[in-house]
This record gives sequence, C-alpha cells and structure tokens, in this order.
Amino acid sequence: MKLPVVLYPKVAREDCAMGIGVKLACPCFGSFTLQVGPRMSPPKYCLFPFMCTKCEAASCLDIHANLLACAHCGSASVVPYGSKPALGELGPNVVFACWPCEKFSADQLTLTDGSYWCPTCRKHTARFSDAGILWD
Repeated sequence: MKLPVVLYPKVAREDCAMGIGVKLACPCFGSFTLQVGPRMSPPKYCLFPFMCTKCEAASCLDIHANLLACAHCGSASVVPYGSKPALGELGPNVVFACWPCEKFSADQLTLTDGSYWCPTCRKHTARFSDAGILWD
C-alpha cells in the first residue's frame, strides 16, 4: 500500500527542525517513548526506528547516516520499521513519517497505528502512537 507522505500532518520534512515523541507499546512490556524525526543540527538528520534482521532488536537511527548499524549487535543488516520484516499490518492512521531520502522510500519511513515487530516477545504485536511531545 502506497502512503502519500505529503498529505499527513505528522511528517518530518527537510525544512522542519523539530522531532516528536512516539510511544511504542506492546502487551508484553507496556510502553515507552522514542524520539524520532529531525532536529536543528546537523542539518540533514532524521531519527527513525529500525529493526536489525540479525539480532531482531530495535534501534533509532539517522536515516541520512553514511553507515547504518544496529545499536545492539553492530550489524549493518537493519531495515526501517515501515518495511518488512518489521511491519506486521498497516493501520489506517499515520503516526509519523520521515521525508523520503536516497536510501529509503516514503513507505519505508512511515509509521501507522498498525502492528509492528516487538523485539521483546518477538511477535508483530507492538503499536506506535503519538506521545504528544516535541524535541530538538
């Protein structure tokens, strides 16, 4: 399913310099807040959740970084949470999206209120929601 990123209000654009907090929740652990999106410095910077296909852990990484590596095992085998195998099922509402870049499409950089991979219980039972905070 193609999601037109420019139509949603919770979108990190290249000219926008504020990130947001998104809550990640799963029945197995409760919930916690992640910082995602851009910030004022460095200029091309946008944090987005990634899944490591080697150790199956989750890390928030800068989509513009030259080298992307898992914060847990160091593997370069990471995929954005908007792509398979991290995505379980798309939800109807967009929670957050980063502006597409050379490495990743808009679909890969979009989080909905659907189901996602939980690195704790290792099922597609985790869900993202807006935490209602801004950060820089």
